[in-house]
Amino acid sequence: MPLATPHILIAEDDPADAVLATEALAEVAPTARVVHTPDARAALDLLRAQPRRLELCLLDLNMPGFGGLDVLAARQLDPVARLVPVVVFTTSSSPRDVAKAWELGANAVVTKPLDLDEYIATIGTIARFWLQVVALPERGP
Repeated sequence: MPLATPHILIAEDDPADAVLATEALAEVAPTARVVHTPDARAALDLLRAQPRRLELCLLDLNMPGFGGLDVLAARQLDPVARLVPVVVFTTSSSPRDVAKAWELGANAVVTKPLDLDEYIATIGTIARFWLQVVALPERGP
């Protein structure tokens, strides 16, 4: 059953990708509250501070300095934050990056399509799966 007001975090340093993801999410989940941060440390802070309010995090791996892999590693240490599904949505298709993201607890790793229509469709597929198909654990009020 779809959530009435899902909360989604987009951790993405590329402004154009963040806008595209937000617009694609608005089509699939028009009632969603989307929070964007271009900073991985801020994303981690939100995962830690609001884990009961987030149903999904789209995480870019390649952010300057403290990046997506660092977020995943730190998230593993927080028993509530690690209940938030994190989909790594990245330009990297490196087998090493994919393996490391899975090792650090990513719930999925998806390579960003280069084609605009495919990009939007992929975001839609991710959102529908995590917000309408998957049963998420109870995390309290």
